[in-house]
Amino acid sequence: MITIPEENEIKKFIYNWILGEGRSPSPIALGYIRKVNKVKLEALVKTFIKKNQLSEEGKIYLYMNLIKLYKDILDERNRPVEKENGKEIPAAKALNERRKERYFMPTETYEEIIKWLELEHTKLKPDLASNKIEKLRWLGTPSQFGFIFNELAERGFIEIPKTHGKESISKFANICYALFEIEATPGNLAKELNPNKCTLSNTNRKFFKFPNITDL
Repeated sequence: MITIPEENEIKKFIYNWILGEGRSPSPIALGYIRKVNKVKLEALVKTFIKKNQLSEEGKIYLYMNLIKLYKDILDERNRPVEKENGKEIPAAKALNERRKERYFMPTETYEEIIKWLELEHTKLKPDLASNKIEKLRWLGTPSQFGFIFNELAERGFIEIPKTHGKESISKFANICYALFEIEATPGNLAKELNPNKCTLSNTNRKFFKFPNITDL
């Protein structure tokens, strides 16, 4: 349950950071906004728009930046666990799980928020929908997709996008999801694109062999 002080912090966050009237959001506001569900965020944003009488351009700018914000939050939530000799460190994995539980909501909740924000943004800019590129249809399984594209990245054919200077599997998955019609959610696709979580069997992996780009 969001309290009035928390709600006020979120409103200040929206005003100061999203609209650029101030320097940076407080850590308190960032903590609250990570925990706001779609219903509450929708109410906060619409109240904020009405109270501040935002123009169409102001609304577009607001939704555009909220989309970026929540994609960054999703990336932060799903950042990979620290490894040693290619394996996840158990203590680091446990700490990462506690961090997710304490500071974040489930991946699916953020995906729902992003989907709503993108829909609102598209309503304000209908040309985005008409100009949307046609997706390529993926006929294989999500696990095959994840393994193949991760292999292409490992071999130097694809550069994995970064967030704050670090490779982001979540961002990689979002881009692939935008370009391909595939039977998976962005969260599931991110799992398959992660070399440590891809569910393709070792028997099937041997059918996909790629050279290093430097060998060609």
